[in-house]
Amino acid sequence: MNPCDIDEIISGKTYLLKDINGNIVELVRLSTYTFEFGEFKLQSELYPAFGKKLHNYFKINSSIIQTDDRDYDRPKIKLLAENGFEVYYSKIIYTKDLDEHEFLFEDNFEYRSLKETGIEEFLQTYKLVLSEDPEGNVDPKTDFNDLVEYAGAGFDPGKWLLVMLNGKAIGVIMPQKYESKESIGGDMHIGIIPEERNMGYGKILFSKSLQLLKDDGIKKYIGSTNVNNIPMRKVFEFSGCKEWFKRFFYRAKT
Repeated sequence: MNPCDIDEIISGKTYLLKDINGNIVELVRLSTYTFEFGEFKLQSELYPAFGKKLHNYFKINSSIIQTDDRDYDRPKIKLLAENGFEVYYSKIIYTKDLDEHEFLFEDNFEYRSLKETGIEEFLQTYKLVLSEDPEGNVDPKTDFNDLVEYAGAGFDPGKWLLVMLNGKAIGVIMPQKYESKESIGGDMHIGIIPEERNMGYGKILFSKSLQLLKDDGIKKYIGSTNVNNIPMRKVFEFSGCKEWFKRFFYRAKT
């Protein structure tokens, strides 16, 4: 097939490739720079033709495509891997039944909500939390705005918290009920500023976030961390979370 026979349809939220025979590859925008697969119906012999157009678009736009390592995602991984994409970074997805969770730590932290602090004060700490991020250079304000958009109608500034210790902001916890998934929640972000890391605070704050979700009626936690974030992976495991699957983030090779 000539790549010119493939229709390319671009909108604010989707990037769509299709032909007259019903082959479709749809990418749905999740955030400013990240897409995930939507509808996917593609004959294997057409992978090179569709893949060429896909690569050209994502190379120009410097955006990322995420997909998982579950069986039904294998064709999508094959399409990307064989057509000029490489894994930029990957995450491990964890889950936990919150009926099993108990917050057993002495809590010496104080908390101020985003509603109390306002965005600018909150972002000052959030920017520090994102420093040395294993996923590369991240603009804190863009990333924060993407998280608000992802939270959708379920966004509540009263529940995203600045963590204080001895009057100093040292981190954030951002528990969030997933709007489209009843009784399921996670963390938009949880993190500590660099100079306060390796103090054992992570497991306390993560447990606190789980308890807040549980208190809000959430039954199941789903969260993730970069595969290279060994401290956070240990926090997940310490807290009784189970590894579920991996998620890969691909970018077009230049």
